[in-house]
Amino acid sequence: MTKFQGRLRTLLHRAYGMKTFGIDSLNTMPARQMKSKRVRLFTSIGLPPEARNEAGRIQDFLAGKKLFKGSWTKPKNLHLTLKFLGEMEASEIGGVKSALKAVEFFPFDSTFGKLGVFADGRKNVRILWIHLTGEGVVKLQKQVDLALNDRFPVEHRFMSHLTIARVKSISDNDTLLNEIVGIRCKPVRFEVSNFALMQSSLSSEGPAYDVLEKFPAKTS
Repeated sequence: MTKFQGRLRTLLHRAYGMKTFGIDSLNTMPARQMKSKRVRLFTSIGLPPEARNEAGRIQDFLAGKKLFKGSWTKPKNLHLTLKFLGEMEASEIGGVKSALKAVEFFPFDSTFGKLGVFADGRKNVRILWIHLTGEGVVKLQKQVDLALNDRFPVEHRFMSHLTIARVKSISDNDTLLNEIVGIRCKPVRFEVSNFALMQSSLSSEGPAYDVLEKFPAKTS
């Protein structure tokens, strides 16, 4: 195992360590006019302003180091993906919504944990993320999986995280990892009270996300 591989493994296996908020923070917009019959969907949890601000603080710090070329997730687009559904016919949306309405969960707390990375087959860093802790996140993801298991493959490697940056090119992985190891996220804690079915639209300006429907937690 190389030095970089060792550090990468350490980051991926580090121990993952409120204000009420839910998907409302995800810039709710009317669903865009569907110009084709196929749409790109996912389910997700939104973030409160204080969580977005902390993620933005980390993004600004790392961007100032100029350690790689890539893109940073816009604050308004920050979210935790519970399940990526991919492309499907627009006519299938109604069935997906109906299935997700069967998901039952109570509000739960989640907290910012450690900063980490995903790497490609050549061991180059490709994704920077912040871990979202809390057993409730994992339980909700399993509920979503169960509700959609007759339509989509089950997620076997779910890891609760927020993608804050995508790396296109990097010259020195070790320098970046050294910076990441030294960063401590503020333990922003918040309550998750709903999740949503989202539509992703890609353009030259980057992705835009529309809330198609929200699914609230049980209150009693």
